[in-house]
Amino acid sequence: MTAFMTVQFLVIAHGSTAEVQAALYVALDQEYLCETEFNKLYVMADETSKMILGFINYLRKTVNS
Repeated sequence: MTAFMTVQFLVIAHGSTAEVQAALYVALDQEYLCETEFNKLYVMADETSKMILGFINYLRKTVNS
């Protein structure tokens, strides 16, 4: 797998974390989750999103150097 393909995969994964966060709001609104569970899961998704974005930025800098 090339670095370009890896970055493409990670961009899609980053978008998927946003979808998870949106689904968490729906779950909260429908009362499938309490606010404590929502907050815990939302923070986990947010941290995952940031890690993916950091890895994307690292790969882009590495490839372009």
